[in-house]
Amino acid sequence: MKKGISLIALIITIIVIIILAVITIFGVNGVIEKAIEAKIAQEIATEKEWVSAATVQAKREINGFQEETLGKALDAFVGTGKTNVFTDSDKIAVQFQASERYYLVGKDGAVEGPIEKIVDEYAGDLTKGGKYDGTEAKPYQITCIEDLVAFSIMTNGGNSSLGLRSSNFNGKYVELARTLDFQSIFSYYDYTTEKYGDLNQDTIAENLQTELTKTEEGCIGFRPINSFYGKFDGKNNAIKNIYENAITSNFGFMKSMNTDTIIKNLTISGELKSDKYSTVGGVVGVITSGGNHTGRIENCHNYCNISAPAYVGGIVGYENDSIETILNCSNYGTLTSVPSVGGGGYCGGIIGNNDGVQCVIAGCYNAGNVLCGITGNNKGTVINCYNVGQTKYGLIYANQNKLYNSYSVGTCESLGGYFNYSGTDVVKIFYLEGTAEKMIASDIKHVDDLSSSKTKEEMISDEFLNVLNTTNIEGYTDFWQKDNSQMNNGFPILKWQANAEID
Repeated sequence: MKKGISLIALIITIIVIIILAVITIFGVNGVIEKAIEAKIAQEIATEKEWVSAATVQAKREINGFQEETLGKALDAFVGTGKTNVFTDSDKIAVQFQASERYYLVGKDGAVEGPIEKIVDEYAGDLTKGGKYDGTEAKPYQITCIEDLVAFSIMTNGGNSSLGLRSSNFNGKYVELARTLDFQSIFSYYDYTTEKYGDLNQDTIAENLQTELTKTEEGCIGFRPINSFYGKFDGKNNAIKNIYENAITSNFGFMKSMNTDTIIKNLTISGELKSDKYSTVGGVVGVITSGGNHTGRIENCHNYCNISAPAYVGGIVGYENDSIETILNCSNYGTLTSVPSVGGGGYCGGIIGNNDGVQCVIAGCYNAGNVLCGITGNNKGTVINCYNVGQTKYGLIYANQNKLYNSYSVGTCESLGGYFNYSGTDVVKIFYLEGTAEKMIASDIKHVDDLSSSKTKEEMISDEFLNVLNTTNIEGYTDFWQKDNSQMNNGFPILKWQANAEID
């Protein structure tokens, strides 16, 4: 009996020592904090289990997985009225009323969360209460949709009642701090606010999300950033589900930039359209004159579907003057334009119309359905580019300058349309055997002898890779690598793609 008591006393002593040790290490408050953290972690794990189980159940229903079936399944698991279920962008959101935590469920059943709602007392203020001044060291911050709206208003003349001055951000730096989705309430600080008024110009002032996403006739959606002359860094984030129904020419995420503007590291998706107005690009509508030609667009990717009468591009609508380069960009969107000229009103996966003689389009590709894979018209240089999308002209309709080291494996009529300009210089362009009727629709007198059709076996070979990686244009060698991961069905990919961070 004494031995039993002694053993119990020993166990109690050990437990006391452990407790004292924990208190010594973390303090009394630390122990309490750890206990609270453990409780919250357990609650979250339980909530995610409920959502996952309800998702499995909802998928078994006759009507399939949708907002209504998930809500009924959650009522069965958790209790009636204890959750709110609603559609948020392309996912279904679940809110637990007791904890006020949110979770998102994708079409594949994957559960994300808990999702944090934006907490920003300076929503609509790019300086964030004066912490950021637009310098390279302290760039202006865009953290919510309200900031994008403020950015738009400032470049379109400002609004004194909202305290937003007019600015083209000349020489200033702006950063996109996180991915933003116009159709998700989690991208707004307060999606219900009506303080910005009738943004979509349908004569009815509604909540901010409705103003920006309503697609009924007469609603213009988001008003493009106008005349931006600064440096914009998307930080490899995305702007999703943007909607624009243009009321003027020159539109896109940005309406225009000059030749010193820099835009980089941005992905954009949504819909940009106009039945009447031309010149649209997923990233920027038009590049205007002015500046020292040091600007560039780099690592930008378009998933928007775009339609307009002419000058339609996945990245840029019209390059009217010369920025230095459009580098490492891609298009996945479907682009359409009225065929007012042979190139379909100049419609290209990267640029609609490249009139910039000094502009170099390099390391870019098109995977979308578009009339011309890279550009409708080219007066600059296109080098190290490729097309896998369905096109009429695999690379360029009208080539008036340099086209080097590029290929197409997408279905097309020909790689090019009209190449008979006196300044045309075409070296090493290729297409997959059977995907095009001919090399160039017009005379091929400006095309070198190396350019030809190739079999797939030839195009995935080391020899072909070496051909693409060799050029006498300084700074543009060694752009390509083998597609070991089969992201491009074995055809050569651009080196930047292997390590790309695209949201």
